[in-house]
Amino acid sequence: MNKTAIVTGASHGIGRQLANQLTEEGWLVYGIGRTFDQEFLFEKVELDLLDTRALFTWLNKHMDRVDLLVNNAGCAYYGMHEEISSLQIQEMVRLNLEVPMLLCGKLIRCLRKQKGMIINISSACALHDAAHGAVYAATKAGLLSFSNSLFTENRKFGVRVCTILPDLTDTELYRHADFMPEEGSLSITAVSENIMQVIHSPAGTVMKTLEIQPQLSKIRRKKI
Repeated sequence: MNKTAIVTGASHGIGRQLANQLTEEGWLVYGIGRTFDQEFLFEKVELDLLDTRALFTWLNKHMDRVDLLVNNAGCAYYGMHEEISSLQIQEMVRLNLEVPMLLCGKLIRCLRKQKGMIINISSACALHDAAHGAVYAATKAGLLSFSNSLFTENRKFGVRVCTILPDLTDTELYRHADFMPEEGSLSITAVSENIMQVIHSPAGTVMKTLEIQPQLSKIRRKKI
């Protein structure tokens, strides 16, 4: 039987690349996204992760076997903190932190049965100050802390938990930012390849955190 993976945020960016790579390696992949604008190799699941009832209804039908959960979906709004609306704060907290917590809680027993793996996509800003991205960084730091504690709870069951901390990556996540990379942003392919190395890591070893930095990095303000 093929190994089964659930990848959130699979309609674009890192999630789409990773879901395709896993499928090419023979995994049965359920890629969750709000909308899909093209055909993909994996099983598409059009679902709003913030609709908890719909999410749990779908999970209850697809929990026979889960070997890998990748919490990749996220959103970000940038600016001085007083410029970020309450709705934007709520969306970041829910999608970046609450949803991964809910998914892990719902699927952890399945993952224990398979001695599976959880990969949570955080951000390098979880480790550093993030002016103009205070709330986003806080949600990603929370995800890192949650991942570490979840691993401590479940290592005796054979479940591996890894947090990926990519720096500025060439994705749509920064469409709301007032800055843009001038050089040195990470490519989607590079980040996905690093994640695949974690998935292929030898049994009995755990890469708890992986920070991915470009060799060079330079950003500039967008012209208004």
